[in-house]
Amino acid sequence: MTPNSPSRTKAQVSTLDFFGGLAIITVALLLASNLLLTMNSDDGFEDVKQQARTAAERLTSPGHPDDWNESDVIKAGILTDDRLNTTKLARTGNLTYDQLRGALAVTDHVYWYHTNATRVQNITACGHGHPSVTTDENCTPTLPNHGNLARIERLITHDDKILRMVVIAWD
Repeated sequence: MTPNSPSRTKAQVSTLDFFGGLAIITVALLLASNLLLTMNSDDGFEDVKQQARTAAERLTSPGHPDDWNESDVIKAGILTDDRLNTTKLARTGNLTYDQLRGALAVTDHVYWYHTNATRVQNITACGHGHPSVTTDENCTPTLPNHGNLARIERLITHDDKILRMVVIAWD
């Protein structure tokens, strides 16, 4: 057999084909696993976003029963006749955090506050919800460490003024 015989050239090409194919498959598997991991982390954010929506929807309702109190609350709405009811808002502060989460139908953490165009409004408190949220002298909240976080805003009426209700949920 001579050094330039066809059988020897074919064996070298097959070895290169094998290693080239192996490299392509390895890269494809790495990209696929990375994509799967990324898709799973987005599910956590979607869950938190849905919980923020649910809390905002419940808060912008009259609640159930319509004139609920701390002992009979099923759904903690804070509006009456499409206006902020400060009595209901104050009652949310009298609920334990677990009662509040149940009445808002959330399993993660939730906090909300009201703001006008320039600053947070202290209506019955600087904000409501998770007990570890701290506020400064301007009622600006500081959230504890969190993973995924979602923020939903709703417009509400209070004393013939329009306020933004900011609902934050996190896991």
